Amino acid sequence: ATTVKKNINIGVDVFTDMWTNLPADMTVRRVNPSANVFATYNFLVGNKKKGNVIFSLGLGIGTHVLSSKTNYISNVKADTIKFIPVPTGQSMKKSKLTITSLDVPAELTFKLKHGFHFGIGFKISLVVRSKESYTGTLASYGDGIVRQVKYKDLYQLNGTGYTPSIR
Repeated sequence: ATTVKKNINIGVDVFTDMWTNLPADMTVRRVNPSANVFATYNFLVGNKKKGNVIFSLGLGIGTHVLSSKTNYISNVKADTIKFIPVPTGQSMKKSKLTITSLDVPAELTFKLKHGFHFGIGFKISLVVRSKESYTGTLASYGDGIVRQVKYKDLYQLNGTGYTPSIR
């Protein structure tokens, strides 16, 4: 008899996001460290003796990061998020957007000869938290003091997302 414990996988993914459609004048870090933690339950598909196809379904939590030293979100309360260059008279150390999501991963894994596995899948994500932090001077104060300003729950972000995967 197969035990439940044998059918559960727990994993950690460490990755960098590839952000698209950013402003041409925006410079982002080459590596935006992001990660997720997940658990999946494996269901054997087809013949139990051969056991060469497995469907996995799970739950996880992930973070995605976008860091810049040249642009920041000009108005987090506006209808649309716009990354603008740092204005003259203002110096910025960094601007960072962090998105935390609840993830539902699904994958089909094919067991190949000699112990190799090949998996193809996707995950659906639901944004549960977002924040933007800015570190630098603010022209509106005009005093040259470096401040860290944080804004939580940016409502302009898409509430859901999806990500294909190949392993």
